[in-house]
Amino acid sequence: MDICNQQPFAAPLRPRSVSKSSDAGMLTHQLAQMLCLRLAVLAEMGSAITAQRKELRRLDLKTLACIAQLEPLSTGRLVHILGMSPGGVATVLNRLEDQGLIRRDRSLQDRRQVSLYLADEHVLDWVFPDYAAKALRPVLRDKDPEEVERLLALLTECMEALTLQTRSEARATPAYLRSQPDESAYSLSEAM
Repeated sequence: MDICNQQPFAAPLRPRSVSKSSDAGMLTHQLAQMLCLRLAVLAEMGSAITAQRKELRRLDLKTLACIAQLEPLSTGRLVHILGMSPGGVATVLNRLEDQGLIRRDRSLQDRRQVSLYLADEHVLDWVFPDYAAKALRPVLRDKDPEEVERLLALLTECMEALTLQTRSEARATPAYLRSQPDESAYSLSEAM
């Protein structure tokens, strides 16, 4: 199935009209939905598109994203985040290392400890293309740079708050649910 030709959403996301006297809670709820739900879907679709274009596996992209966000990342932590066996993760890492996308550094103190890094700063530029920036350029073109800086600061603050809350929710999840086969959401939130 060609994900590139699929319509991602039935209708464009539009903020509900809100009067000035409206409850700020509704706006907060809308923003939270947009950041969590829409970005999750867009990330999955973007991953599928990128995997097709770069002839990579989606698991490879997920692994690169984890390393990029959490480097230096231990292989043990990556096993936990991805919810895979150590052998399965080693296969992914071997493939990414063979392609020159990551590097593994062994600890001088304990040779069993391996830290994962992106091979260089250009890996993300190659793997994750510029289509998101391309989409935002026309939207932000006529905006005051200070306004864009404030928006970036606000979104950064929102993402940090979401990260902290996700961590908190994951820790509050009963242990029997955290040990299910797909524990990547719990594990990633713990690692953030």
